[in-house]
Amino acid sequence: MKLRIDLRNVDIADLDNTVSMFPDHVVFLITAWQWSAWRARGRTMEISARLLVMVPDFLYYARLVSTGQAKEIPRLPASLPRLVKTGLSCVPTGFARLPGLARGHFWAAAEAMLAYDLGLLERKFAGEVILHYNLSDFAWSFERQSFLSAFKDKTKGREGWGIATQQITTALSSCARWGLQPSRIMYTTGYSRPETMLVETARNHRFNLTSWTVDLTQWPKELLSQTELYDIHRENDNEWLVTYEAGLLLIS
Repeated sequence: MKLRIDLRNVDIADLDNTVSMFPDHVVFLITAWQWSAWRARGRTMEISARLLVMVPDFLYYARLVSTGQAKEIPRLPASLPRLVKTGLSCVPTGFARLPGLARGHFWAAAEAMLAYDLGLLERKFAGEVILHYNLSDFAWSFERQSFLSAFKDKTKGREGWGIATQQITTALSSCARWGLQPSRIMYTTGYSRPETMLVETARNHRFNLTSWTVDLTQWPKELLSQTELYDIHRENDNEWLVTYEAGLLLIS
């Protein structure tokens, strides 16, 4: 089973040391602004092939806004000049619309945050991008096909694009209706894996080219380390997403 380690809560200064603790076949999940700052500290592009970037860093940006720190968002990347060069400040759904978040214009702000994060990834970035759970699941709930289609279009030319969801049944139904086939779907699960037959059916039909990441980050690391892995592993699992702490236990 391929492991993907969630590094979104790891400090930039600790990323190199953390990555070095895992063998080369292990892959990672980070945010766009982490990548930007990591590159500014001298990290080479080679590691990008092992990265999945979740965009946008919705909860972090929302916390900044809710605490009156919206102006801090543009200051996050250490490579702001590269962001400016992308021209995001000149387009309707880009950098200039970040103030919409503070005024409660949710979808305008969501588009702005998405464009902002994607602008932090260079053309040579070899990893995948995946849409944050909140925005994916809001899109299903409010029938925002246009938002999902725009996300797909913004990722053209990249290695792959995906969606993260806590509503796997609704996600698959919506993607099928809207003619979308993500290259990766990340979803949460319970111990009994109730979605197994659904995912198997989806994989054998419309989603035959999709990779599947099972998000186990909410599982206690002690449970993962003690579980007989064949009890919860399913044939359709391409990889498991686990916390840094759980990952260390699983490779030991």
